[in-house]
Order: sequence, then structure tokens, then C-alpha cells
Amino acid sequence: PELFNTLKERFFNDPFIRVYPDAISINDGYADFNITATHPDIRAKWGASSLHNFRDGLKEDWDRADFEMVETIKVRTRRLDSFIEEIGITEIPYLHVDAQGEDLNVLRSLGKYVTIVKEGQVEATNQINLYDNDGNHMNEVVKWLIGNGFTLVDIRGNDKLQAEVNIKFKRK
Repeated sequence: PELFNTLKERFFNDPFIRVYPDAISINDGYADFNITATHPDIRAKWGASSLHNFRDGLKEDWDRADFEMVETIKVRTRRLDSFIEEIGITEIPYLHVDAQGEDLNVLRSLGKYVTIVKEGQVEATNQINLYDNDGNHMNEVVKWLIGNGFTLVDIRGNDKLQAEVNIKFKRK
């Protein structure tokens, strides 16, 4: 909620940006959202907050100060196809997904609207899985992208351990 309010205030007068207090997921409904600790050495406040729980043993593999859940709240979850229909979106020139373990489900939630996405970037697990049972591994994401008419542009690690990767893609 604090991040949502900050973004809402920051972009209040920008006609091209609208901020919504929902989580994008595979189901319309409500879910627990785990909020992580903030730390002065970590650039992104609440950057690892997620619909997923951290997996057991994560601290042994990747010890980061913000890998600690400090609060859980209920949030509304939305599928992208429901959101697209409600807002009336006809084209998505660029889709950037960094949903902390929920990335593949965000893509899947496009449903029949996957064809309106022209290009984008998605984050996936590579070497170290952060969350319990998220199914967001690089191989699964790549398989989904290729199976849905995208070509891969670049796959690049986004941390010093190569735990996660950013996958850039575009429509064939």
C-alpha cells in the first residue's frame, strides 16, 4: 500500500500513467501478498515482495537483507485478460513483467490477448529459486514464449549470482 500511494502521488498529473492497487496473477480473486523488509543497502524498497513465500534454505544460498517477509496483506488479484477487457486495451507495444515469482502466470493470464503483445521483458529463475513452488524457471518461461509466437531477443543475468535472468522477447 505504501508503494502504491507513492506511485499514485508521483504520477498523479501524468496522463499516460495509471496506477492500480491490484496484483496480476493467474486468477481473479484475492490472495495473500507478502511484504519484505526494507534495508538501506538495497536500492528497491519492497523489491522482493511477492504472492509467494520465500523457500526454505534461501538464506544459505543467497543471503540478502531484504529476503525477509515482515507483513502479509490481502490483495485483489486480476488476470491480464480481465484487465485488458475492462480498460479496453487493443495493443501492448511493450510488456515488462517483474512479478517476483509470478511472472509466468502473468504471461499465462493474457489468455486470448497474448497476440496483442508486440515485445517485452520478463524475469525468471535461473540458478537459485527464491520462492516456494512458483514454477517460474527460465526453461518454462522460454518454452511458453516460443509456444506463443515470440522469438527471444536476449537472456541476461540480473544479479551477481545469476540467480535470475531477464528475458527479452518480441513477436515473430
